[in-house]
Amino acid sequence: MEVVYRIVRRIPKGRATSYGAIAEASGIRLTARMVGWAMNAAGRAKPPVPAHRVVNSKGELSGRAFFATPTLMQELLEQEGVRVKNDRIEDFEKVFWDPAGKQSKTAVKPATGKAASKAKAPKANAGKTAAAKQAATRVGIAKPKAALKANAAKTAAAKPAATNAGTAKAKALKPTAGKKRPSKSAAPSAKPAKVTQRAKPGPAKQKPAPSPPTKKPR
Repeated sequence: MEVVYRIVRRIPKGRATSYGAIAEASGIRLTARMVGWAMNAAGRAKPPVPAHRVVNSKGELSGRAFFATPTLMQELLEQEGVRVKNDRIEDFEKVFWDPAGKQSKTAVKPATGKAASKAKAPKANAGKTAAAKQAATRVGIAKPKAALKANAAKTAAAKPAATNAGTAKAKALKPTAGKKRPSKSAAPSAKPAKVTQRAKPGPAKQKPAPSPPTKKPR
C-alpha cells in the first residue's frame, strides 16, 4: 500500500481526490475499495498520510467514520480552506486534484501566507470603516442636540428680560393716580376776564337847614 500512500502525500493542501482516481494513477491493479482500505489503516503509516483529502467520486466524506471523531475529517478539510456542507465537499470539481497530472483548469487554491493576510485585510478595514461611520453618525446626532439645548437656554434667558423691559415701559406710560393728563387735542380753555363796573355819580345830598332856636318858657 506504499504506492497509495505516496500518491496521497502529494495531494496539496486545500485540494482533494477520490479513491478511484488514486487507483487509476497507481499503475497497478487496484480498485477504489482497496484504496479505501489503505486509507483506513493510514493512521499507522510514517510519515503521516493526509487521508482526510481522499473522498469518494461524489465528493462525499465516506471515510469519516474511521477518524477519531465523526467530524474530524470535515474539520481538517475546513482548516485547509475546503468548504464542506452535509458531509460533502462544495464545488468538488474545482477542489478535485487529479493524481495522474490532469488537474482541473478551474481549480482555485486557497490563499496562504501573504495572500491570506491580504484577503483578511479588507474585512478588517470594512470593520474599521463601519465603526468610523457609526462614530461620525453619533457625533452628527450629538451636535444638533447640543445646539438645540443651547438655543433653548438662550430663549429661556431672553424671555424674562423681555418681560421686565415690557413691564418697565408699561409703568413709564401709566399716568399717576389722581392726576389727569391733558388731552393733546383739547386746547386749554381761556379764563373769562373780570369786568369791573364803576358806580355812576348820583345827585349831591343836601344838608338839612338848621332849625330856629326855640325859647324856653320861664
